[in-house]
Amino acid sequence: RETERVAVSSVEVSSQPRGVSVGCSGRQLGRTPLTIEVRPGESRQYSFVKDGYENQERTLSAGDSDVVITMRPAMW
Repeated sequence: RETERVAVSSVEVSSQPRGVSVGCSGRQLGRTPLTIEVRPGESRQYSFVKDGYENQERTLSAGDSDVVITMRPAMW
């Protein structure tokens, strides 16, 4: 039996500053800059975390291309 192959889209995620931790569904995916593969019709919530900055969340989907996350400094 052949396995059905599903085309995926690559979403390039960068951030200001660089090195932001990226996670999805409780799983750590890596640090920016990072390429995330997304299946057609899929959209997921991603978290962006870096010490000294406010955490952010963003929904990414297959239609997205280059995404830049601008982190805001945390106010203590």
